[in-house]
Amino acid sequence: MSKNQVFQRTPQPTHSAWGHVVHATELAPGVWQVDTEGHGGIILSPERIAALPEWAKRQTPWSRVAGQYEEDCDWVIPTLAFPEVLEAKQERHNRFARENGITSILSIKNYAVKVLNEHHHSAYAALMRDDEHLRALGLGTVSIAV
Repeated sequence: MSKNQVFQRTPQPTHSAWGHVVHATELAPGVWQVDTEGHGGIILSPERIAALPEWAKRQTPWSRVAGQYEEDCDWVIPTLAFPEVLEAKQERHNRFARENGITSILSIKNYAVKVLNEHHHSAYAALMRDDEHLRALGLGTVSIAV
């Protein structure tokens, strides 16, 4: 992924691997958080798919559809692949917490790393070896056993 790469905005998706999209939020150009009647996840544009770091490209989403990452376990792949998506998800969480009087703010970054380790261990191990990407995420060099 190029540090200065500018991504094009894409139209809001109307269909996903989980069915008809009933709600969508653009997290960043070419990255949509979608909800259907029963599930949801993150959908990437073809441009974003091509820009995924190698550790993320090697992961097959549970949806089995390229660029569609379900909301329970796979969301961490695009979230950690693109620092601006991580930032957008943290801002959304913080806003929700403020609006609902929640005083303990969850670090989406730390939670995402934990979920990646639990559900995509090979991607986690590769990410932990990518010092440049870890710094871009604001994680610095992490010394966690893999």
